[in-house]
Amino acid sequence: MLLADGLGTAIDDFVYHREVAVADKAFDIKAGRIEAGTVSAQRFCYTAIVAGRHALTVEHITRLGDDQAPDWPTGRGWKVTVEGRPATVLDSKIATHGVHGGAKAALVGFVLAMRGGAGNPYVP
Repeated sequence: MLLADGLGTAIDDFVYHREVAVADKAFDIKAGRIEAGTVSAQRFCYTAIVAGRHALTVEHITRLGDDQAPDWPTGRGWKVTVEGRPATVLDSKIATHGVHGGAKAALVGFVLAMRGGAGNPYVP
């Protein structure tokens, strides 16, 4: 909602989507054993509907091992997709080993850039 507010538009509805992947063989992680046939990865997203179409999507993927759900996108962080004119994707990385990703500053800059000279992509 913060992103939509920053762009000066209203969200009509939200769509939720979730997928899971199951382990093809048992393996161990620090929290315990993951048995074959049990959930080893999940992928979910929320999509905001603006003016009757999918406009803002936030997706998150969690894996219990790097080899789980290899066909899904990889990386560490969050991905924000804005479909419109212009279409934009923001990849926000999780800080690792003391390196700060600056996700909040990136999101604020993203919203400000979208509001800039290109106008609001959500006005029909």
